[in-house]
Amino acid sequence: MVTALFIDNDQASLVLFEELCRYMGVQYVGMQNPTHIDSIRDTLNEFDIIFLDLEMPTVTGYTMLKILRAYPLKKGCPIIACTVYNTERDNARLAGFDSFIIKPLNVDRFPKQLENLLAGQQIWEMY
Repeated sequence: MVTALFIDNDQASLVLFEELCRYMGVQYVGMQNPTHIDSIRDTLNEFDIIFLDLEMPTVTGYTMLKILRAYPLKKGCPIIACTVYNTERDNARLAGFDSFIIKPLNVDRFPKQLENLLAGQQIWEMY
């Protein structure tokens, strides 16, 4: 079974992610406060994929990317930038994200996107 982590300070985004994961049969952890990452550090290597909001008030997605890369993650675990700002795509790529998806997550496209990401394909959305 696929296990996903979604870090986003926006409650509506977390709820949408939760609903999509339930629909798809994906286990998930939603984290609204990225400063609590240490509370799950011992289980970070169990995630198959991680989604990070870029614009959070306490810690940006760019900072979280560096923090997560310092932990032992499952081999090949992609870290995906998620944001409403399509202008951040090139910055996310330069920072080392594995892919870039625009929020809000599209309920029609997300299942196929997740499938592609888990298969090792990259997504660099602009819309």
